[in-house]
Amino acid sequence: MKIIEKDVMLPAVPTLGRLCPHGRPLFLDIETTGLSADHSQVYLVGCCSPEEDTWKFVQWFAESPGDEEALLRACSAFIEPFALLIHFNGDHFDLPFLHRRAVRYGIQDCFLELPSLDLYKKLRPCRDFLGLPNCKLKTIEAFLGLGREDEYNGGQLIDVYRAYVRHPDAHREHLLLLHNEEDILGMPRLLPALAYADFLGGRFSVTELTDREEGEAADTFLLRLSLCFPEPVLFRENGWQGYIRENALRLTVPRFTGELKYFLADYRSYYYLPAEDTAVHKSVAAYVDRDFRRQATPKTCYLRREGTFLKLPGDMGRQVFRPEFGGDCYLEQGDASFSDPAFWEEYLKRLVCLLH
Repeated sequence: MKIIEKDVMLPAVPTLGRLCPHGRPLFLDIETTGLSADHSQVYLVGCCSPEEDTWKFVQWFAESPGDEEALLRACSAFIEPFALLIHFNGDHFDLPFLHRRAVRYGIQDCFLELPSLDLYKKLRPCRDFLGLPNCKLKTIEAFLGLGREDEYNGGQLIDVYRAYVRHPDAHREHLLLLHNEEDILGMPRLLPALAYADFLGGRFSVTELTDREEGEAADTFLLRLSLCFPEPVLFRENGWQGYIRENALRLTVPRFTGELKYFLADYRSYYYLPAEDTAVHKSVAAYVDRDFRRQATPKTCYLRREGTFLKLPGDMGRQVFRPEFGGDCYLEQGDASFSDPAFWEEYLKRLVCLLH
C-alpha cells in the first residue's frame, strides 16, 4: 500500500465553521473496482482536512488487491478523531461501501458512526433552479467555474486500475490519484453553493430593501440577503422574475391595474346584492327588499376595489384582493408592507416554495 501525504493550499471556506462548529471536518472520497461492495474492492481513499494555515491531504492507494485490508485499517483509524465527514453521495455509496468491506475483514470501523454531510443530497434539489442537466460533481464544478485537469470518471478508471495492477507504471498511477485528488479538493470549493440550497429551503433573511422601481407592467425591488451566492442565477415563476448576484436579489413583481375583489370571511353575516355586485352587512341590508338581496356565499361575499395592485405568493395573512374566489392574491401597490424587510422575508420564503 502506498500512502501519499502533502499540504495543499485552498481558498478560505467561511461556511466550514457553521457546518462544523465543534471539532474538525474531513472531506472524503473513494475509488472502487465496481458498484457492489460484495463483489468489488476499494483501491483508493482520499481525505482532506483544514489545518491552521493549510490543508492536510492524504491518500491510501492499494497497489494490488491484497492491500485493501491494510488500506481500510489505516483509513478507519485516521478518520475516527474527526467530528464531521463531508462527501459527495457518500451516504449512498462511499460510507456503506467502506463499512461492508471493513466488515469483511473483521475491522471495527467508524464509517457509519461519524456525523456526515452529503453535498450531493444538499445540492440535488437545486438542479432545476440552477438549470443544470444533472447533479454530478463535475457538472456543479463547471457551473461554479472550477477547472479540472482530470478528464476521466470513476467507471472509466476501473480498467486503468486493472491495467496498473498487471503492469504498474507512473502514468496510470498519476491518472488514478489525480481523479481522486480533484474530487476531494473540489468539495471544499463546492461549499459556497450551499447558499442555493439554503435559499430554496428558506434559510435566509432579508437584511435591507435598497431600491424600488416602477416599470410598465411590474414593480422591481432590490433586496439584500443574508446569503452570498457564488454565481448569478436568474429564475422565473408564474410572472415573477428574480436575478440573484452575490448577496443582492433583483425581484420583479407582476402588477395589475383595474378592479379586484376583497372576499370577506364571515359570509353568513352578509347579503349579496346582485344589482350592485357587492356584499353588504345584514345590519344594513336588512332594509333592502328581499327580491334584491341574497344570502352571501363564500364566492359572492366580496367588496370591489379599483386600483393598482402587486401580486403576492399567497394571502400572507393580509387584506388581499383577488380577481375571483380562490384566485391569485394581490396587495395594493401603495401598501406600507412593501417597504418592510420583514415583509419581504416572508414574501420570498413563500415564493421560493413555488420554485420546487
